[in-house]
Parts: sequence; structure tokens; C-alpha cells
Amino acid sequence: MERDLDFEYSVGQKVRELRRKLGWSQQVLADYANIERNQIRRVEGAKHSCSIATITSIARALGRQPYELIKADHLIKVSKNLDSAVKRRRVTTKYVLDITSSSFLNRPRSVEEIVMLCEQKLDVSIPSSATSAVLKKLVDEGLLKRMPSSIKGRYRYQRIEKIE
Repeated sequence: MERDLDFEYSVGQKVRELRRKLGWSQQVLADYANIERNQIRRVEGAKHSCSIATITSIARALGRQPYELIKADHLIKVSKNLDSAVKRRRVTTKYVLDITSSSFLNRPRSVEEIVMLCEQKLDVSIPSSATSAVLKKLVDEGLLKRMPSSIKGRYRYQRIEKIE
């Protein structure tokens, strides 16, 4: 998840503005909100992504509703195509299943090799994170086995031969 620092800064400025209108120091606000002063400093300076619980505590201490703190001047970029993530996941699943049924996974392969095969042979670009998720699901279903790679935290996948 990518942070939107401009939005967080705008929220922090709103908190600072309301706190100063009351003539409070960061410590006074922290005491009323029952949180650490450093947390107030991090929120006001956009050094910290705060939780809903923190926003609620700060809002309550300032005598405001939480939405008043997050109603910022900065507009965030919103997704216009809400179906795209679901479609990408389905497309990734389709291509990974196609590869699983081919001979490509007769020997251990990395996620990068699978993504590269899709780009070179199938002329499609699939995200490695989605590919990893599909591969893990296939491991859980007993269709593939997962083996550690030489790189820590990475794996190689191989088709399990069914004995009949």
C-alpha cells in the first residue's frame, strides 16, 4: 500500500490548526487524546500513517468529528475502473493454469520465469504478486509443490505428477 503523503500532510495540518485554535501544545492534545506526544508530532508532520483509532481519539479530544480531520484540501487519486483488479486476478489465474497444464512446470520454475514466459510466449503482462498468489493457491490445492529458491524468501514451483 502506497502512502499519499500530500493527503497525510493535509490531515496533519488540519490537526495542527485545530490544536492551535484551542491554544494547546502537542502535549496537552496528547494528554486529552490519551496518546503519546510523539504520535501527535508524527501525525502533524505526516511522518506517520495513523490509524482510525488515533484519528478518533484526536478528534474526540479536539471536540470534533473524525471526518472533520480527514476532510482535507488535497484530493486523492481515485480508481476509475473498479473491475480492473478482479479482471487482472482472473486473467492471471487463467494464464498460470494454462502454464501449469503445459510441460513448462515439469521442472522447478521461479515466479519471474513464469511472468517472463507469459510476456514472451503469450504476449501478456501479469503482475508477479498476483502470479505468486495464484501459485500459492495451486500449492494449497495440491497441484504444485513449492521449494525454496537460492534467494531467501523466494520459491520455485513444480507440477506434481499424479500417480494413477
